[in-house]
Amino acid sequence: MGTFMMDLLAIQPSQLYISEMKLDRLLYHYKFDPHHLDAHEPLPIFTLDHDIIFTDGHTRALLYYQHGIRKIPVVWDTDELDLNLYRLCVSWCKQQKISNISNLQNRTLPHDQYEIQWIEKCQNVRRGTDL
Repeated sequence: MGTFMMDLLAIQPSQLYISEMKLDRLLYHYKFDPHHLDAHEPLPIFTLDHDIIFTDGHTRALLYYQHGIRKIPVVWDTDELDLNLYRLCVSWCKQQKISNISNLQNRTLPHDQYEIQWIEKCQNVRRGTDL
């Protein structure tokens, strides 16, 4: 199945934070223009239990949201995914009342803090040191 359009706010995030550096890099280095939907790769989604979740692309999704774009191009993620890790990440999101991308609006962090508070947290789970 190929690319299709979906309501941005109907997709459950699977991460708790957004890197300010990634946002800035997309906007200023790559000159990401959210209004040119056909110029960008579709965002990958996956059905996990009863939710449709983002498996990647949270930064682009937030930029779409910030620019008033509500219907976005998506594609079903066919990569092999660590479903237990995604289940845990979605659980963390729900505990923090993150149910759509708008809830990440005020959860941007300087990249060094993003690395500590998000990337390290996920790596620790993979290693079995932070459940």
